[in-house]
Amino acid sequence: MTNPDWATIASLATAGGTLVLAVSTFASVRSANRAARAAERSLLAGMRPLLMPSRLQDAEQKILFGDGKWVHVPGGGGAAEVAAAGEVGDLAPRGLFAAGSAGTDDGGSGSAGTDDGGPEDGGPEDGGLEDGGLEDGGLEDGGLHDGGLHDGGLDDAVYLAISLRNAGTGIAVVLGWRFSPRPLLGNDEHPSPEFRRQGRDLYIPAGDMGFWQAAFRDPADPQYAEAKKVVESRQSVTIDLLYGDHEGGQRMESRFNLLPVREGRWLASAGRHHNVDRPDPR
Repeated sequence: MTNPDWATIASLATAGGTLVLAVSTFASVRSANRAARAAERSLLAGMRPLLMPSRLQDAEQKILFGDGKWVHVPGGGGAAEVAAAGEVGDLAPRGLFAAGSAGTDDGGSGSAGTDDGGPEDGGPEDGGLEDGGLEDGGLEDGGLHDGGLHDGGLDDAVYLAISLRNAGTGIAVVLGWRFSPRPLLGNDEHPSPEFRRQGRDLYIPAGDMGFWQAAFRDPADPQYAEAKKVVESRQSVTIDLLYGDHEGGQRMESRFNLLPVREGRWLASAGRHHNVDRPDPR
């Protein structure tokens, strides 16, 4: 009977123990990774915005544009209007903040506080500059020309706004928009692939109301004439909004239609939500 080779047996036992340890370590790392991914998804879900039209029973909002123009937007609705443009950044000509006259230009009796354009309604605390403000005139190239200054006069501007509600769990920051002069369905390709950058970021709290606004001021803009025509003739239009969370992630594109209804009002509806930074659910 031969003596056992204890050295070989010890080596095999060590190798077997190492293999068991490696398997358990691998399983433990995989479990930790799954837990980390689940925690990350939970954190992101708690910061994720989702913009919808506000409810019909929501309060009307008075929204101030950077040239002193006010529009009234009812709950569940929007605004589309062609009117004489003011000079961007100059509110004095319309006397909106003159003593004793604030809030009276639009038939209201309030002051120029939160109800007349404060932080919620795009007032002076937010800089008074809508998406067509001084930074880019609501257009892609920016400058005074985009503010509607042509040959020493002021052209008509096309004012657009939508009353929104954030149905998500995180703050929504509206980053850009694009306009279609005809209604688009959820899967229709937009005629303008590029988004126009907002003149300022628009913040909408989770579970609360907010708004979006923009303006066409430059007649040289390729979409100015079409936008003016469809708004004056009260035809349905489509607006895509690009927005994300307050850290700049989880970007989404939401498609909204503005539909003309009676008494000069516009009804807002959402057509589709598309994920930019995450896999699309469809």
